[in-house]
Amino acid sequence: MRVLALSLSALFALPLAGCPAEGGEDEPMDLRRDFPASPDGAYVITSPDYVIPGGTEKQFCVITTYTGPDVGIVTSYSFQSQMGHHATIFGTNATERDFPDGTSWDCTTLESLDMTSLDPIIIGGVITDDTDGIAGSFSLPDGMAAPLKDGQRIILQSHYVNTRPEPVLVKDQNQFEVVPEAEVTTWSAPLIATVTDFSIPANTESYTLEFDCNYDDEYELLFIGGHLHEWGKSFRTSVTRNGVTETVYEVEEWEPVMRDAPLYNNYERGEFVLAPEDTLTTECTWTNNEDEALEFPAEMCVTFAMAYPARVPIICDADVSR
Repeated sequence: MRVLALSLSALFALPLAGCPAEGGEDEPMDLRRDFPASPDGAYVITSPDYVIPGGTEKQFCVITTYTGPDVGIVTSYSFQSQMGHHATIFGTNATERDFPDGTSWDCTTLESLDMTSLDPIIIGGVITDDTDGIAGSFSLPDGMAAPLKDGQRIILQSHYVNTRPEPVLVKDQNQFEVVPEAEVTTWSAPLIATVTDFSIPANTESYTLEFDCNYDDEYELLFIGGHLHEWGKSFRTSVTRNGVTETVYEVEEWEPVMRDAPLYNNYERGEFVLAPEDTLTTECTWTNNEDEALEFPAEMCVTFAMAYPARVPIICDADVSR
């Protein structure tokens, strides 16, 4: 769920995705899955084959361009091989000249995602295990859609945690059910509140940070969720309105499984309104049992939602306030 910017020289210095690590002689275990048939008229993005070395956590990215009529995404589906963490699409303004369609790279490190822009297009939904791997789905209410415009550059980011000792061969696909613009009555976009400049000291039992976000316009939220990684201990989001603070989302005991399958608070239309004078506060607590400090992106602290009416992502990359 990262929203940042990428040095072109750094990107092309990285190895192409899908290539085994240098010096690796083990034949990768083929975990590539079959993908189900996509809905009629769906926009489909399929990744290259990726090799994930044994005992590693990797992210790979591939860039492409949507060409076609301006449409609205009403449902998204993602399909990953076993040990997948997420397969997420981001919009970017990186040009075809600098990043030709089909360019793929290892985007595990923060530096490799230092792009001019990298914004989520649609987020949320349910992630489940199936016989072939990981499957995710998310549908917007009737009449609502996330915009997808002709010429939009898109990055598909595939995240894997290979717990096997041997390398594995994987492949992902995202399918997006779309409708014509004329059928959309309300546009929706991701709302993100995050912080990336933090350091969790080594061997710390409970380390907490808080940060505040304010937004220029009024939005309603379809849902609200939180994101931590496996060192997470607790998570809370609150809203301060007219001097009164109310907790709107809380996980008192964070479990590692919530990294891949977050809990949500869902709202009916008109039930959750975030006004410009309101303050959204996120509080994250971790237990770092490692001998080194934890920083982004090994750990994260993110409140996320789908907001409306909105045609572009609403991003707050805040400073740590306390």
